[in-house]
Amino acid sequence: MPNGSTDEHVTEILGRVNRAEKLVEHLIAEMEIYHGHKETTAHVWPPDWVPGLSLVLCPRRMAFLGLSVLWGLLHVYIRWQLRNRRAAAITQGGALRALAEWVAREPSNNDLERYSPEEKGCTLPRAIGARLATLLDYVFPFPWATLHYDVGKKNYPKWLGDALRQQEQDRTGAIKGEWLVTIGSFFIFFVTAVRTL
Repeated sequence: MPNGSTDEHVTEILGRVNRAEKLVEHLIAEMEIYHGHKETTAHVWPPDWVPGLSLVLCPRRMAFLGLSVLWGLLHVYIRWQLRNRRAAAITQGGALRALAEWVAREPSNNDLERYSPEEKGCTLPRAIGARLATLLDYVFPFPWATLHYDVGKKNYPKWLGDALRQQEQDRTGAIKGEWLVTIGSFFIFFVTAVRTL
């Protein structure tokens, strides 16, 4: 191979290397410009006139916050279950009361009619109080809170509806068990919160 063609070949390779070098330099410069643009526009919001907010919580407080949220959800779920248990106790007590009455006497046609609860005149403060009692019943047991039944009482025969109404007024022993579980729940939260903080 003559010497001239080698020189041309080397020159051609060096030209390619120079072009590749320039291309890489150009790409690096473009990436730096793009990165600089991203950094500048990333801090466009909030504008300077909006005061900065920073939430700085130490890990112990974050753990306490997480514990509080978890405990709150579990406590409301347990209270919901206990409210259902109270409604079931009232339903069972009312049904037993009605059946015991039927053992003593023959059911009348009036007993078998559809139950229609007596409508009390409802004022706004009374309605708000009833809803507040029901809401608070998800935190602490309130015997006078309105309970939810799976089947509406209007579908019951009159004898059973009357017995349930009487059982609601007489209450059951379920509320004592609810207090025990609720106090235990708050005690567990208090102990774990003290250990967390």
